[in-house]
Amino acid sequence: EPGLDLVHLVSTAEQRRKTHCEHHRDSVQTSSDGFPPPGAYIPQCDQNGLYLPEQCHGSTGHCWCVNSSGQERAGTRTGPGSPRVDCRTGETPNMDFIGKLT
Repeated sequence: EPGLDLVHLVSTAEQRRKTHCEHHRDSVQTSSDGFPPPGAYIPQCDQNGLYLPEQCHGSTGHCWCVNSSGQERAGTRTGPGSPRVDCRTGETPNMDFIGKLT
């Protein structure tokens, strides 16, 4: 049926246009057994395939900000239970609040 060919063409075109983030994510998620390695960091991509400004490592609880190519921005990594950096402004959420208290 002509409809099936069109669907096939669309899906192969989408595969060719995978972004760096999607390739990175897919390479981690599909190891030899089809599952991500335990404790692996899996990049988070938005609906357009771009790196989300904030990335988190599920098994360690660390979060950090990245630039558009997925590179970690210096000084943005926070551990579990720490206030996270707002990746749009580069500030921790309660910096202003702490400043007002002192």
